[in-house]
Amino acid sequence: MKAIGLFGGTFDPIHSGHLAAARAACREFDLREVHFIPSARPPHKTAREMAPFADRYAMVVLACAGYPAFVASRLEADERRRRPYYTVETIRRARRRLGKPVRLYFLVGADSFHELPTWKDWEKLLEACDFIVVNRPGYSLRRLQRMIPRRLLARQDGSKPAGGSRSDRRPRIALRRTAIYLLRGVEVPVSSTTIRRRTAHGLSLRGMVPRVVEEYIRQRKLYRS
Repeated sequence: MKAIGLFGGTFDPIHSGHLAAARAACREFDLREVHFIPSARPPHKTAREMAPFADRYAMVVLACAGYPAFVASRLEADERRRRPYYTVETIRRARRRLGKPVRLYFLVGADSFHELPTWKDWEKLLEACDFIVVNRPGYSLRRLQRMIPRRLLARQDGSKPAGGSRSDRRPRIALRRTAIYLLRGVEVPVSSTTIRRRTAHGLSLRGMVPRVVEEYIRQRKLYRS
């Protein structure tokens, strides 16, 4: 079954850490594609707190250009939509648009994963697809499992989520229909907040974003105070 990663976020801007996580996920989980999904209306931010969607999407397109497996997605592109985009709904739309049976993995940082209980229909979300949690120092599968209600865990009878790929033999938290995996070895000390701050002070972004993204930020005068 074709394996596809979904990587959602504001990408304000997309940076080297995002790309490193996606590359590692492709290697470790045999992903055919990773779809980067910038959100026009995320639940936790207002439009005034972010760069315009058109700019954020353009930077994702530029960053993905050098990687055949990376796809810049417009799945959450409608800025006229009044309701926020919720991840559980986005995953369902992704399945409908992809059409063929696929195995979906949702990429998320460890910090964001711990906020999952605040997300809309989060228990349904955990059953909508597999999760790849990008590790950071101090995190472990055991720590992640403590936040999962026992009723969502797979029965302890040796049963496994459907799939049969190499990832099924990796350490995981087995849920009733899906699984949660920890992606290790991705440590790129960069954040979008730091990039915006450095840009506001006219500092170089070398190594933090692809060169074409840095040039786009400069030409569009983004993140200037």
